[in-house]
Amino acid sequence: MYKENISTKTMRIALDVYKQAKPLMEKNHLNDSLLAVFLEISLYAPINMSELAINLCCDNAKITRDSQKLITLGYVEKSRPLRDQRVCVVNLTPEGKEIAEEFYRFFDSYDAQISGILTKDELASVSSVQDKIITGLKVNNLFRFD
Repeated sequence: MYKENISTKTMRIALDVYKQAKPLMEKNHLNDSLLAVFLEISLYAPINMSELAINLCCDNAKITRDSQKLITLGYVEKSRPLRDQRVCVVNLTPEGKEIAEEFYRFFDSYDAQISGILTKDELASVSSVQDKIITGLKVNNLFRFD
């Protein structure tokens, strides 16, 4: 018989968040991949495409394709800084900022549910452990979105 472990517990939580976020994703025409890129841009914009690829551990071609889809949807705009025309920078449009606000309101409400279960110290510990896991997976090239 199988036992529950860190991965299965994480997956159960992730699936619950995903299931609850799915209607918001569908309303805004975002699949999993586009949502990952969109949220990364919302957190770090303006961000250049190479940094975006590094943050999401995927190749530049994938980031270019997904960014172009987000541009077509009207959520993202790209520009080239005057100081270096080789660099392509992406940022949210006003419409993209509104959609990001919708997602972060959803995430805040989900986090509020978790905050009601855990103490402040436990929340800090969980966040610290999550950061450590993500960093470790990235270092070992196991955390990828492509």
